[in-house]
Amino acid sequence: MAGLSLDGPGIIYVTSKIVRNDVLNEETYLKWYEEDHIPDILDKTPIKSALRFSNINPKADRPYLLMYPMEDLAAIHGEGFKQLKVKSDFMPDKGAPYDFADLDFRDYKLIQKYDPNGTAEGRKPKRVLKTKLSLNINRENTVHSYRRLRIGPVVERPGSS
Repeated sequence: MAGLSLDGPGIIYVTSKIVRNDVLNEETYLKWYEEDHIPDILDKTPIKSALRFSNINPKADRPYLLMYPMEDLAAIHGEGFKQLKVKSDFMPDKGAPYDFADLDFRDYKLIQKYDPNGTAEGRKPKRVLKTKLSLNINRENTVHSYRRLRIGPVVERPGSS
């Protein structure tokens, strides 16, 4: 898969951790994401949504995960990304978030969408079947059905007496 091009759908995947706990606390860091960084991304780039996660393991090295789904990864090199703010009023001394947190950016290109039931967003099932099934199962019915379906055809074949 080496050498994939930056065109077509994919995601920007960012894990991060605060490295300057002495001047930046978690509340301020998360507020920067919510009120400054994500709105800036959504305003200036073709990205339409962001997904933020927090690791459930309190000892995780990088407890924060952010994913930006993209219709076309080529937009990473577009004008919108070049206009994103580098510094923030939320950071100590109105500095750059990268001075206080370690952010690991990765770009992933979509190579397969597995949707065997056709139920992904934007698609609806073609048919919905709702039924109520009542079975009358007892030993006599089961034995009779087995004999009729399995034994009968064998006995009826020529030369199988």
